Amino acid sequence: MVEQPFRLRINYQKIGRLTHLSHLEVVRALERVVRRSQLPYVITAGFSAHMKHAFGPALPVGTGGLDEYLDVWLTDYVPIPIALRSLQEVAPESLPIFAVRYVEKSVPSLQVSHRFSTYEVLLRADAEQLSSLRRACEELLSEGCLNVQRKGKIKVFALSRYLSKMPEMRIVREGVIRLDFVLIADENGSLRPENLLAGLCDGSDTLDVISITRVKLKESL
Repeated sequence: MVEQPFRLRINYQKIGRLTHLSHLEVVRALERVVRRSQLPYVITAGFSAHMKHAFGPALPVGTGGLDEYLDVWLTDYVPIPIALRSLQEVAPESLPIFAVRYVEKSVPSLQVSHRFSTYEVLLRADAEQLSSLRRACEELLSEGCLNVQRKGKIKVFALSRYLSKMPEMRIVREGVIRLDFVLIADENGSLRPENLLAGLCDGSDTLDVISITRVKLKESL
């Protein structure tokens, strides 16, 4: 039996026009969804009282998500079908909620447990560019690390630690190629998909990106 207060794990998507929301904007939008659903959410104590919730790893602006998570604590138990329907009825089309379940208090936080992000990237490119991209990826992996500038500082990412394996690349239709790869987060942070793509360019022309989507967020490979 799940302990009180009840920890409801919400599975949602970030798609369409709302892929351009920042993480903070997504947080605020889903807080409104929970309020409008009239679920009995827990309010924290203290000077700045707010809804008790916890999100999974943040998505960059412009990146879609098909398997995102949010934990919300409830004061009372609400049957799963009723909780799901209440949320779905008030959720925006571009932030659809497709599953909910209760998790135990002892379950690690989403930030700690869900460290493996599977991405799908669509690029405008032809077969020749695909070959060049594969060579660039092999060279990057042979170097073993990627330097990323954040907030005026250079952070070095060891690819063996943050990238599970060489990205898979293939032509999906004329003029469009698809990259699939898994990025791994740890206590020191995570490599963003746009950083990996920039590393493949290595100062040359930027890639013509159609879309970047996190298709799966998992606890293990």
